[in-house]
Amino acid sequence: MLATISFHPVVEKWFSDNFSTPSPPQAQGWPVIAAGQHTLILAPTGSGKTLAAFLWCIDDLFRCGVQADAKEFSRNTGGIHTLYISPLKALNNDIHRNLQEPLHGIKETARAMNLTPPAIHALVRTGDTPANERQAMLRRPPHILITTPESLFLLLTSRQGREMFRNLRYLIVDEIHALSNNKRGVHLSLSLERLMHVCQAEPVRIGLSATQKPLERIAAFLGGQVFREGRDQPAPRPVTIVDCGQRKAMDLQVISPVEHFGDLPEATVWHAVIDKLYELIQSHRTTLAFVNMRAQTERIARLLNEKHRAASGNPEAEIALAHHGSLARERRYEIEARLKAGEIPAVIATASLELGIDIGSIDLVVQLESPRTVSAALQRVGRSGHLLSATSKGRLIPLYPADLDDAVTITRCMLASDIEETIVPENCLDVLSQQIVAEVAMQEWPRLDLFKLVRQSYCYRNLSLTMFDSVLDMLAGRFADAMMRALQPRLTWDRINDRLIARRGARLLTVMNVGTIPDRGYFAVHLADSNTKLGEMEEEFVFESHVGDVFYLGSNEWRIEEIQRDRIMVAPVRANKPRPPFWKGDNLYRDYATSLKIGAFRRELLEKIEHGAELPWLMEHGHSDEAIAENLAGYLQRQRDITEAVPHDKQIVVEWFRDHAEEPHLVVHAIFGSRVNGAWAIALSRAIEKRYGAEVQFSYNDDGIVMRLFDATEQIPIEKLLRLPAEEVEHNLLEALSTSALFVTHFRYNAARALLLPRSRAGKRIPLWLQRLRAADLLQVVRQFQDFPILIETYRDCLQEVFDLPALREVLARLQAAEIKLHVVETAFPSPMASGLMFRLTAENLYEYDRNRAPGQAADVSSALLAEILARETIPTLVTPEIVAAAQARWQCLTPETQAKSQEDLFVIIEKLGPITEEELQRRCQGGFSAWLQKLASEKRIIQLQNQFLGWIAATEAGLYTEPFTSKNAQKILQHILRANGPLTEADLRRTNIPSD
Repeated sequence: MLATISFHPVVEKWFSDNFSTPSPPQAQGWPVIAAGQHTLILAPTGSGKTLAAFLWCIDDLFRCGVQADAKEFSRNTGGIHTLYISPLKALNNDIHRNLQEPLHGIKETARAMNLTPPAIHALVRTGDTPANERQAMLRRPPHILITTPESLFLLLTSRQGREMFRNLRYLIVDEIHALSNNKRGVHLSLSLERLMHVCQAEPVRIGLSATQKPLERIAAFLGGQVFREGRDQPAPRPVTIVDCGQRKAMDLQVISPVEHFGDLPEATVWHAVIDKLYELIQSHRTTLAFVNMRAQTERIARLLNEKHRAASGNPEAEIALAHHGSLARERRYEIEARLKAGEIPAVIATASLELGIDIGSIDLVVQLESPRTVSAALQRVGRSGHLLSATSKGRLIPLYPADLDDAVTITRCMLASDIEETIVPENCLDVLSQQIVAEVAMQEWPRLDLFKLVRQSYCYRNLSLTMFDSVLDMLAGRFADAMMRALQPRLTWDRINDRLIARRGARLLTVMNVGTIPDRGYFAVHLADSNTKLGEMEEEFVFESHVGDVFYLGSNEWRIEEIQRDRIMVAPVRANKPRPPFWKGDNLYRDYATSLKIGAFRRELLEKIEHGAELPWLMEHGHSDEAIAENLAGYLQRQRDITEAVPHDKQIVVEWFRDHAEEPHLVVHAIFGSRVNGAWAIALSRAIEKRYGAEVQFSYNDDGIVMRLFDATEQIPIEKLLRLPAEEVEHNLLEALSTSALFVTHFRYNAARALLLPRSRAGKRIPLWLQRLRAADLLQVVRQFQDFPILIETYRDCLQEVFDLPALREVLARLQAAEIKLHVVETAFPSPMASGLMFRLTAENLYEYDRNRAPGQAADVSSALLAEILARETIPTLVTPEIVAAAQARWQCLTPETQAKSQEDLFVIIEKLGPITEEELQRRCQGGFSAWLQKLASEKRIIQLQNQFLGWIAATEAGLYTEPFTSKNAQKILQHILRANGPLTEADLRRTNIPSD
């Protein structure tokens, strides 16, 4: 196979019998992996990179098995040898199936060579794995485990699971580009460092991807950091980059569904889109069409099937199926299998089929509407011509005029392999919180040792001890004075011995709320007669539905039979006009660098238009058909006719006009992408409201900002506002951000990840509406704490993940330096480019619920008035003495579920209720009270007071009660006692022994 390394003769013969020669990633990757070096492999889809990662691992396993006792090796008491992680459950199942070929082939080759092959076991563990299989796996681990980041986290948060990894030799992270740029990847990076802590020796890390940039950053993310002996700072683990990213041959073209977008039959483009797509499907054996929204997959598949049934005369015929993440797993697998077997000509999918799931040979990939990113477009088109030697064939179909130059530029970048830069999130405090609780739940940790472990993650290499300690403060209950359940301690920080200790229920809390994916509040859809899961629906869709309504999902119609707390029960039905489903997913945004490329292309095209040479140039250099060229050139010319100038990378066009109600509208045509325009829109609206007293409604997209101005008493000097210095713009952004719906939503996401607002308790999901209420209450309470970690994280999230503040600063600097021109014009009606933004503004505000303009203020309602409006004589008292007594017993730890059942429980009670006598403590304990008390005292975590304040108290609070008495510390003592006991009478206060003066 290769002269530089030596495979076992059996493995080498199997490979030679099945392959003529190693592919580039195999030839270059195997020697590096065999040398024990961490390795990042970049190679195109279909180039054999999965075997490049696995074969040396299998060879090592085979050698171990040949040398070991056969029964002992089969029982695998040594644990997992090779761990494979991918972001998709479906991809894991594919890998497991595909691994059977080399494993079975090597076994048969060994027998043919008169050798007894070792029994190598490979298993999949995901959230879909049945509980009995997961338990069996713990008792008898596989040699090769295939899993997801979340399942790895769960295994690391169980004692048996951790033991399986003691002798791990190889770690493979597939599709690493899909993880490295989001919080799921941040979460995985910490799990990998927790894994290193468990392993006796560090395994070899292997990363795989087809699209990633820059390679050095992805390699650093894969490798993480390590503390060398005697060093205070971690050093990167060296990772060897195997760059086999040669370009695959691609047949790409941007094609138009219509001759002219300005002359649409029935005022919709969809009939023409379906006709064009049907024509493409009919002329190819298998077609995979990608769209950007789940609802579109359902709609397009339905329309295609209706057209095909009419054309074929067969009312049961199917030509296309919808595939997306809200379909049930079994339904997705069925569709993938039918596509691979050639039983269905086309599948309409979202990103659910973007990654390397095995769907067989695809002749054509169609992208409806620009995918907004070059890397996604390359991944999708790469699904056709799956072999390295085959040509990938793709067609991009724009759906509206503003999509034209976006699609053309994306295509040009694809052919140049000019993909977006991957930005790895850093110092995410919500993810850190979850992982700290999980790791401390498994063992006590010295604080600084855990800090070092965290900093070994690439994502936390720059984390300060101050910020780490702020997260510990939050988890240890520093903010618990606010008397909210969300702020109660998740762990104990023993500051005397500087150790971190888990509290009761910590492990259960983490495993019930694992991961980083936000809860969108979906309702499960189940068959009423068998309880089979069909998919998931948006909460709002369910709230707008009634029993008897008919909707379509997964290319079938369903009638709602029952609506339950977290699911809807349905039955199959035939219907002519079922309701279309909808899901509110995240919008797809263009990044700043790609936006500048679109602007530069637009500027170049405008020059060609000036010389009348645009059509042939567009068709050749824009890789477009004649209709696309004519529509794009005409679109820019119409814009210039109305606004006198066209926005591009070096020019912003500002357009003023009034609507039919004479309300002024302001459109800032800026090509810089939504992450820049969104931040700028918030800052501009805040500046207008502060300076000119106008109320502003605004919307934005990748191409600009639109504002509707109410009660404007004077002309807004927009040129002056657009040229405000960056410092003032950032100040306005920060002022407006914290009260925005965006901030509130991300605060809820982050608080849930940090385990402050669990998404489920006792195995039951907390409804989304209740999560929203609790998040709003929590946000209102913690606003007073400027150093609250999840507030800080939410600002970081918005300013770095949602928005691109550095790019906005660059745009502002270029405006100040006159490198970007500003053209202001007043029009009689919206220009072509303004029309799309106007539609978005209307859509966003059409169903907007009434909002409290002073968020966070509690409603002050009179009981008498409430009784009157409800036609009731009185409003019943909601809080009875019995309820108060029960709450007091729970707070005082006198109920069976709150009494101490361990030494740590006893410490929590002393910390909460101290000073407290031994007699009172004994009432609150179940079990070895004396031994626990003695152990805590010997560790100097508690102290017995010998002054007027008799009883035991946490050592960290002792100074308050032992220092010379003053009015200042009397106030602090009183606050401490009231926090422990609640409201007290004058007689109760006298019994506290606080001097009366």
